[in-house]
Amino acid sequence: PLSYAVKDAETMHKLLTEKLDFPADNVFMLLDEEATLVNIRKEMKNLYEVSNDNDRVLIYFAGHGITEPLPSGGEEGYLLPIEGDKNDLYTTALPMSEMKRISDRVAAKDMLFLMDACYSGIMGIRGLTQEENANKMDLKKIAVGRSRTVITAGRKGQVAQERAVWGHSPFVKNIVSGLEKGMADFTDDAYITGSELGMFLTNQVSAVTDNKQTPGISYFTTDRGEFVFIIGE
Repeated sequence: PLSYAVKDAETMHKLLTEKLDFPADNVFMLLDEEATLVNIRKEMKNLYEVSNDNDRVLIYFAGHGITEPLPSGGEEGYLLPIEGDKNDLYTTALPMSEMKRISDRVAAKDMLFLMDACYSGIMGIRGLTQEENANKMDLKKIAVGRSRTVITAGRKGQVAQERAVWGHSPFVKNIVSGLEKGMADFTDDAYITGSELGMFLTNQVSAVTDNKQTPGISYFTTDRGEFVFIIGE
């Protein structure tokens, strides 16, 4: 059992609805026994049925991640629902690669995946220099483009940390600091892009975990847009 997964999800819900003006009716949570493989897939199906090309979609997952070796020498990553069986991952767990398929199906203009799980770094699809994407593009250009951004709690092979002194995962602890307190707003313009948040999390989570956990940022598309949080008036 994880000590803070439910608390982290509830904190994310509060952050989105109370601080970042996401409509509460548009935020859906699956906790504990509700978080079955079938229910997760149903929510994803509902997402791509109702979303349109003006939407921003954020998907946050808190839970166990696990990898399975492949005959080719590689490995497949899985996110574990409540009934996930590490001895039968193929039929009881959600492949991390499913997130890419979801991103292709959803019409939303921008999507941000925040994956708070062990080995989530295996989801990394396409790297792009964070500084280039975050600082050299002005907000008007960012607003025009589409985006599919993935921020993982750690790199490939890293185990996500939990410590009582934090009261959260280090990932969520610093998401709150970055967004609610504005610490990830490197350009001081009252907007925080996915790339800015990724850079902030990479620095902060690495520091608090003594480099045992280093978030990574990658992309499911070559589009040059950004998921943007509005933190000012």
